[in-house]
Amino acid sequence: MNYTSICAMICIVGAYAIYAFSNPGTDGALFGTVMLIVGALAGLKIKEMQDDGTDRLR
Repeated sequence: MNYTSICAMICIVGAYAIYAFSNPGTDGALFGTVMLIVGALAGLKIKEMQDDGTDRLR
């Protein structure tokens, strides 16, 4: 994945996180929390895929 798509995902997750914490007690909080977790997992997966190529050389 290229740098632009990673930045876009971070921005989207960040927007959901802000929405979640600014609207406590609503479904937005639950949805925002889920999106934050999904975004974190996706970020870890991307990092893992990027690291995979270099780890084979070691």
